[in-house]
Amino acid sequence: MAINLDLKQYINTYGLHNIKVIATGEGFRNSETVEKQYNNNPFIIYTDEGILFTNVQPGVSSIDFYVDEVLEKTIEHDAESTEDVLIDFSNTSVIEGSINHFIIVAHTDYGDFTSNNAMTTRVFGVSGMYDSSVALTRTDDSIGKTYTIDSTTGLVTSDFDDEFPYNTITEVTVGDSLFISIPEMWWRIGKDDEDNITDIAVARYKKGAGNWYKSDAFLVGKYLSFQENNMMVSKSGKSTSINYSALQWTTYAKANGEGYKPYGYYEHTILTFLWLIEFANKRSTNIINGYSSYNQTTGGTDSIETSTGYLTANNRMKYRGIEDFIGNDAVWMPDVTGAYYTSRDVETYKNGATNKTQLSYYMNITASQSWRGIQALGWDDNNPFICLASKLGSSSSNTYFGTNMYGPNGSNEYLSRNKIYSGYSSNCNLLSPVFDYQFTNTTSTTTSRLIKYEI
Repeated sequence: MAINLDLKQYINTYGLHNIKVIATGEGFRNSETVEKQYNNNPFIIYTDEGILFTNVQPGVSSIDFYVDEVLEKTIEHDAESTEDVLIDFSNTSVIEGSINHFIIVAHTDYGDFTSNNAMTTRVFGVSGMYDSSVALTRTDDSIGKTYTIDSTTGLVTSDFDDEFPYNTITEVTVGDSLFISIPEMWWRIGKDDEDNITDIAVARYKKGAGNWYKSDAFLVGKYLSFQENNMMVSKSGKSTSINYSALQWTTYAKANGEGYKPYGYYEHTILTFLWLIEFANKRSTNIINGYSSYNQTTGGTDSIETSTGYLTANNRMKYRGIEDFIGNDAVWMPDVTGAYYTSRDVETYKNGATNKTQLSYYMNITASQSWRGIQALGWDDNNPFICLASKLGSSSSNTYFGTNMYGPNGSNEYLSRNKIYSGYSSNCNLLSPVFDYQFTNTTSTTTSRLIKYEI
């Protein structure tokens, strides 16, 4: 039986601490000694009201507050208090709309200790998620922002390129696989009484009123999946592996080690929300088509100079470094069944409803094995960022999401595959679940993508 202990609760001073743990028990031999080091420093977060100093330790006598590396305040502090300290922005250079960096230095009788770096935050959003128009309305700090697509070169530049979170999305290598790093973010989600999403916004921290939710940082495979030595990898120059089931891809992803899993709706929702905020249009083919064939060699878009763009010869694309985010093969989505049962636990990426819960907005739709237009996406507070269609009906390429889905069919034996692929180009788009295969089925037009979380 594993026992998790938060050893930091026993640390009440700042600085470097050596932690030694030995497990003992009556009638048992003591365990081997485990030694770790922990550096305890002041921690601050940005809020609308000011900078919040959260891990106040005994002995803090005063606090220096720096804005953009300039000392702007010194606050005297009761050395016996460990309550959080809110440092407001009065009598500082911080003004509404400014972007600033903050640190504090906590003074004690045993030394001076510097906090992490916090920043002001901007909020980028769109509304109209449930409107009949495919166009979205920019809100908050998105107002006035736009993008440019050069039809001659296929290069896409955007006013969001230098803004969080887009400016922190970078390429990283783990082992032999290439990933795109997606940061932790805060999201403001608006919804109606039936859990249909009406508006979305993203920020570095919570800011202002509304219902805010934090999404986890993760790594997403830069390329579609390739099976190598019974493991899923993300590598350039590989022929996309096909004819593997969702169950097989889950096994191959997990074979990389702890924290690895196949792509699912949690990751797809977050990336889709970023796309919708950046391009303010619910029909992705109004922005970039993607390559409508499949099973292409990975790395075909490496020559594209910008993080988003497409090849003018065949429309093959990448979004923020992610190749074939639209187009090429479909991708299995094993975290949701055909009856909208879901779980983020990779061990549940299989048929059935065991250890899963049903999405709240499933009650809004009728199960049917047919094509129907997507009119709204749903939000379930118990399963945040698992966002599928919550309203289905008639639509066209110019209304609602400008796309269709097949199903859901009401069976927990089925899962969906997602995004445009050959044979369904008139129906599919960035948001186009197709519930037509079971978890054990294989097909030559569907693959996966590797995901990694820090554990």
